[in-house]
Amino acid sequence: MDLGRNRQRLMKSLLRKGNVYSATKYWTTSHYKWLNNLHFENEILQETFNDYYSRVRVQEENLKAMDQE
Repeated sequence: MDLGRNRQRLMKSLLRKGNVYSATKYWTTSHYKWLNNLHFENEILQETFNDYYSRVRVQEENLKAMDQE
């Protein structure tokens, strides 16, 4: 799955749970800070968020590595 799809999956899952980022631009420094501060009391929701978010971060790191080659 590509980065765009994983980002969309992450954001849609947050939206379904009522977590809406109030600023206008996604994937900025402030957006990452917001994502890093999200925590869920429900363990399953937290694990799902962690999985989706880690997929995005891994793909971003892979893209950076490929760009540097």
